[in-house]
Amino acid sequence: MQSQWGVYHLCVLSFLVSIFEIKTKKNSMQPPKNEFTPIFDQLFAISPDIRYAAIYRANQLEFSQRPELQNASSSESDKYEELIVNPTLLTLVKQRGQIDCGGMEYVFIRYGNFFQFVHPIAGGHLSVAIEPRAQPFDLLEKIRRVITENGLQVRPRLLTDN
Repeated sequence: MQSQWGVYHLCVLSFLVSIFEIKTKKNSMQPPKNEFTPIFDQLFAISPDIRYAAIYRANQLEFSQRPELQNASSSESDKYEELIVNPTLLTLVKQRGQIDCGGMEYVFIRYGNFFQFVHPIAGGHLSVAIEPRAQPFDLLEKIRRVITENGLQVRPRLLTDN
């Protein structure tokens, strides 16, 4: 009887450990290293006020965020923002810019918990969330330099072409 209890306790312990591992992986928000990891590292090195970065390019979405982030959005919410909302915003603003505004370069959004900077890149967009206490326009040129240094920039004429 005692050996059955030992097996039972071992099974329960194993089950609890597996739940903890799944929960830890799910909540970590740090995807495995990918081709954009060096770019994310460069963006996070710009300022501790950069919370999150995502690249959606050629139908591939990759993202990363600082650990222990306060007021973080859910990863599912971030995913749909990058797949649906940001591409739509860029399209709408680009089309409006083509009418009589001289084109479009980027979009800044001020959500309640952060600023969101969305910049078109070759084949998609780069998105960077910035702490609300920051001066986001002070980070703008540094972020754009990362885009250029990594060959992600869109040729200027593409921002105003149909």
